[in-house]
Amino acid sequence: MSTHKDQLKNLKGPDTFQIKIYKLADRALLYRKPIFLTLIPIIGIGAAIGGWQWYRGQQRLQLQADLAKIELGYREEADKTDKEREKLHEKLMTMAPKKEKADPAKEPPLTPDQEKLQKQIEALKPDHTESTKKFLAFYQGHKTEAAGRAAALHVVKLYLEDRDVKSATPLLAEILQPASSETFDQLYVRMLYVSVLEEQGQFDTALAEVDKAIPLASDSFVPEVLLVKSRLLYATSKKKEALEALDALISKHETAPEAQKARALKALWK
Repeated sequence: MSTHKDQLKNLKGPDTFQIKIYKLADRALLYRKPIFLTLIPIIGIGAAIGGWQWYRGQQRLQLQADLAKIELGYREEADKTDKEREKLHEKLMTMAPKKEKADPAKEPPLTPDQEKLQKQIEALKPDHTESTKKFLAFYQGHKTEAAGRAAALHVVKLYLEDRDVKSATPLLAEILQPASSETFDQLYVRMLYVSVLEEQGQFDTALAEVDKAIPLASDSFVPEVLLVKSRLLYATSKKKEALEALDALISKHETAPEAQKARALKALWK
């Protein structure tokens, strides 16, 4: 019979943390586009609505342009690694041993030199040191702007790609500090924060953050948030409340993909 601790380990499945993190981080970064559009004033009527408003719009446009330059450098760092990987792969292909005449469909085993080169290819990672510094510096200078928070999210994603949740946690907490009514901050970034807290076993703190996110979630996103809440409640030994959260998910969102997961968890926890 599985223990409570074993069940907790199996709740998220193999490497679901990484999948979930990428999904939330990508969603938050992609959401930046419509946010930026809402920040841009119509320049043609700038004079009519006041010089200050026009100036702020121009300032934000400049911030977007400055951030785009850093993002370009980030992509160039990745492209450099891709080119190195491609060259090594081509070299690996030239080293391929000839197939056996008796069984041409059978792939010959790698030679020691090939294995060494294959490991070298697999170990290749972009060096984002320079762009990370620039993203952080940009964020420090523009913390209250959407562009600044987007820069910080780039760094968070880099940390999480390396599974460095300890570095990502305080930065996410800091992003959420300035008062903002944007869904970008209050929902998607907060749920990303919840994920890294959960990964570190900070269930009570994560639960408090989920409760802040629930009222802001759209109908399509509520099931995902409720599923997270139920898991956190169960992790804090609040089985009754966890089952109630699952019941709410199933009854109100019965056709959502998360409802099927909720039914499975309910059967597991009873």
